[in-house]
Amino acid sequence: MRITLQRPATGRTWTVTLKPAPFRPSRAASVGTSRLLDGDIAYVQVPGFGPGEATAVLTAIAQMHQSNPIRGVILDLRGNGGGDPQEDAALLGAFVHGKAWSYNCTASGACTPNYVDDATPLLHLPLVVLTDRDCASACDAFSRAVKDLHLGILIGTRTSGIVAGPATGYILDDGSELILPPEHQLSADHEIINDIGVAPDYYLPMTAQDLSAGHDPDIAKALTLLTRQPAGAHFATPLHTDRLTHVQVSDPTSPKRPAASLSRISEFDTSLPYIAFKPSAAEGLQ
Repeated sequence: MRITLQRPATGRTWTVTLKPAPFRPSRAASVGTSRLLDGDIAYVQVPGFGPGEATAVLTAIAQMHQSNPIRGVILDLRGNGGGDPQEDAALLGAFVHGKAWSYNCTASGACTPNYVDDATPLLHLPLVVLTDRDCASACDAFSRAVKDLHLGILIGTRTSGIVAGPATGYILDDGSELILPPEHQLSADHEIINDIGVAPDYYLPMTAQDLSAGHDPDIAKALTLLTRQPAGAHFATPLHTDRLTHVQVSDPTSPKRPAASLSRISEFDTSLPYIAFKPSAAEGLQ
């Protein structure tokens, strides 16, 4: 297979040849890139939530901390296809204890809380999570928990919105398997994530020009936010409100709502960060 590529920043065009080969993904837990960024900020790429992933992420952070005390953490979940919810619980436990991070609910409305893993030592560090449309399933759920529990800031684009609930396999008479979720999952704030996704606090899509120039706007924004924080401080988390008044909203990642002039919107319908408008005098306070 031959593919022609173009680099927008320079206009260079070239052709490469690809040869098909079997792909055998590893089941071993491993982080992607991890490195210490300017300002003593730990950056860890998390490609999935497979077994042992939380331990691998926290080990990478601990190793960076040994060489130099870190001031904040960036978890890059872009392209993270999900995995084991227990890994969500374990990694969230590094930022909060004693909280339900999601709920599994039956059709009748009975819900069972899923708690973070309090056995994970707390990091006591500010957190930024990078997301995109390929952040799915357990990645959706993790991102929403960070937002609902006010653990950090989300930067990037809306997540996939593919988190129906824990699935169970049923073997059929012909030997095939039907996989269905007997329960649906809700976020810590009892919100539906499936088919909606999680809007970032800062909407910063990666463009072809960014990729071509080797510039990552999400990491750049994360560094700006984290390096403003005094050592050991935590973020003032975004103010989410359902009373935004007379705002022109345009969120191209929203599957539900086009640009429109709205008088009331719920926070998951917009990715406008840190903005709260006082209600008009006619509305008053309720």
